[in-house]
Amino acid sequence: HQAAEQRTMSKRNSATSSDIFGILSNELPQYNQTVLQQFYQRCSGQILPYQHPITGLFPLYPESDPPCYAGHVRDNIYIATSIWALAQVYRKTDQDSGRCWELRQRALKCMRSILNFWMTQTDRLEAFKEQQSPRRCLLTVFDYRTGGELIDSAFKGYQHHQLDSVGLFVLMSIQMISSGLEIVHTKTEVNVFQNLIFYLERAYRIPDFGMWERGTKQNTGSVELHASSVGFAKAALEAANSFNVFGQSGDHTTVIHVDIDAHSRNRIILTNLLPRESATKGCDSSLIPTLCWPGHATHESVRKSALQNVFDRFRGDYGFKRFSRDGYGCAMETSGTGPHRRVQYSHGELKTFEHVECQWPIFYAFLVIEHCLQGDTKTATVYKRKLDSLLVELDSDGAVPPPWDPSSRQQQQQPRRWMPKFYFVPRDYLQDEYSNPGSQTRRPNFQLGDPIFLWGEAVMLIADLMESGYLMAHDLDLLRRHKPFHERPLDLSRRVPFINKLQDLVVQVVLISESVRLQQMLATFGVQSQTPTQVEPITLWPSKNLIRVQECLGRCDRLSLSGRPLRPIGQLGTAKFYRVPGRTVLCYPLLFEMRDFYLLHDMDMVIDEVRTNLLFLSTWWRLKGRPTFCFLLREDMIGQREPSSSSPFSPACVAAGSTTFESCSAERRIFSLAPAWTTWTTCRIIITHFATCPALRSSALRNRSAP
Repeated sequence: HQAAEQRTMSKRNSATSSDIFGILSNELPQYNQTVLQQFYQRCSGQILPYQHPITGLFPLYPESDPPCYAGHVRDNIYIATSIWALAQVYRKTDQDSGRCWELRQRALKCMRSILNFWMTQTDRLEAFKEQQSPRRCLLTVFDYRTGGELIDSAFKGYQHHQLDSVGLFVLMSIQMISSGLEIVHTKTEVNVFQNLIFYLERAYRIPDFGMWERGTKQNTGSVELHASSVGFAKAALEAANSFNVFGQSGDHTTVIHVDIDAHSRNRIILTNLLPRESATKGCDSSLIPTLCWPGHATHESVRKSALQNVFDRFRGDYGFKRFSRDGYGCAMETSGTGPHRRVQYSHGELKTFEHVECQWPIFYAFLVIEHCLQGDTKTATVYKRKLDSLLVELDSDGAVPPPWDPSSRQQQQQPRRWMPKFYFVPRDYLQDEYSNPGSQTRRPNFQLGDPIFLWGEAVMLIADLMESGYLMAHDLDLLRRHKPFHERPLDLSRRVPFINKLQDLVVQVVLISESVRLQQMLATFGVQSQTPTQVEPITLWPSKNLIRVQECLGRCDRLSLSGRPLRPIGQLGTAKFYRVPGRTVLCYPLLFEMRDFYLLHDMDMVIDEVRTNLLFLSTWWRLKGRPTFCFLLREDMIGQREPSSSSPFSPACVAAGSTTFESCSAERRIFSLAPAWTTWTTCRIIITHFATCPALRSSALRNRSAP
């Protein structure tokens, strides 16, 4: 009996040991090699043959007639992402025959070529800091053979100003760097990458031509503010904040710095724009990639209403319409194929495109990826079946024959299935479609002689990898952007990561007296403060000193880059501590700078500004730790005139006990003013009750927890 028990125990121990060994050894999943081989053949047969062997870039219109050598930044980023996604799958297999390395290097080559393309445009990067004009923006179309500026009469008046393309590049570059790709190689490239962040920081106030490269709905060459551009800029700023572009091999000089106030402004404007896309386009399908994968610009409640608005208005049997009265690809608009389509419309022409807008199947692929990321495989399968039913088989007799790869004999036997760019209503059926929208059968754009749509092929490959279970959510989205802030794991490698809004946020207030005499005067009333000497080794700076220091960020004399523009530091930027070599710095707000804010002499204005600043801090603070508000006290504040009787800080209001100060939570009061003193000055009242507030302590400077 004892021997039997010993044998049972030994079996349990061995089973436990094998389980532990399997966990520690991180055993690779067992994939069906036949299915994986099909994915690779699909990528190598329908995407990789179009990559230029020298530059690594992809054409915008492959196999077009006449030849077009244009390539677009946005399309190339999505194509590189699809190649990198397939490489992520091969990383989990033990027998890849070198395919993982090849795929990673192909994606790396494409992304680096885009970076090099923008490095040749540093004059535009520098000019854009002075004037945010479409004539000074970065170019988004290039010659894919040389990786330089495109010289083509068909693109002479092309509208390059598309902020979403720059934001998408920054976002996907950081995703790939997180997986181990080395996209940024030198400190010079780090400076260029930092300047791309400066390029995006003011997206909230810069109108552009948007994702569809047409500007306003009227398509007359005018720009407007787009929620998709602001959303991708916001996503890029969140991803780049405190990120080391050298990966694990970098130091503090290769960390990307993001202005927290710029991020906050983009967040506020995006929230106010949604569910609209722009002023002329009340709803737009470009919000799908912005709010879903790859952007995930926001997870607030407005996201759901914006997406639902797109589904209700633009979803059809063949995909999604881009926006209402979109004339791209319509029979009345089409006068050529590819780059030879009409660029702009005449006045009043939009009415003819109503109810006959083209439907784009690519948005089904975006939704497959998004539902797989969220774990909703059932809905993802539904969209996948719809997408499969819209694919078109093309053989050697078709309008666009697929490329032939001598290494694969299967291509000669089975025609490949391609995703059309859009489905249109033929000219002969326009009147019937006008009278009864949705009644006519649409045709794929291949019947117009259009070339292959590589952007759609790339997104569809990622969707198939996700839906089949070969590509996991953490393989595609290493930053976990598909989850809200509070569900993401804390990235310890970042020094100042963005987090979700804290429900019990406390704003720390520091009282700094400019002289010992003022400190003693306030102490007679029980107000404790500190002088700049007493808070050493912490150094107090005006924000203009920090602006001078940050001029070194991104500066590169060899490329004529001047670094960070001379933009003021906002309230959020002055509420955190900085590590300047050899010292710890805290800046007091612009409110207390005499030369820059002359209204400091009006104490009623100061009270209102302080109240507004504290409310703003408690509402929009998104960093780890507590914000610190530095209240600088000057001697000329003492002896000001008494506040007016209508002011909430007047002696009458204070004596009646009706004056309160509210913090971030509207449900609780921070403090109430105490009984009045004999001598009433506005400065003494507000200072005293900052000091008596239990949540706003002067000792916060010593026991700081803000980064």
